[in-house]
Amino acid sequence: MLPQYPNLAAQLVQAGQQNGEAMTRVNVQPDHPYVVRFRGRDYPLSLISFNYHVISGEGKMKYSEYQLTPPDGSPIVLQCAKVEVGSNRITIMMPNGMKSDQIVIKINDKSAVAQKKV
Repeated sequence: MLPQYPNLAAQLVQAGQQNGEAMTRVNVQPDHPYVVRFRGRDYPLSLISFNYHVISGEGKMKYSEYQLTPPDGSPIVLQCAKVEVGSNRITIMMPNGMKSDQIVIKINDKSAVAQKKV
């Protein structure tokens, strides 16, 4: 995965199995130049940072169906699966059920609360 962290994934999975979840932040200094081009200007990257969050848990998945009817088309049935694992809520939308070529997965922190517009 990353030459600087050859066992990172295995260590996180092991920690997640022991504690339910594990997180770490990884900082990588590129060994050759990378740039982000924005509006015709290059910005060199000297450091790339990302977070790993591993959750080990079980939850009972609940299934439901939603019907969408476009104004000018036939109804579409979407299958939805929801489960809570660790500190996260996972929602999966499948337009063609388990045979869907494309699906949508949304992962939210259970403690996150949507803010009301005033």
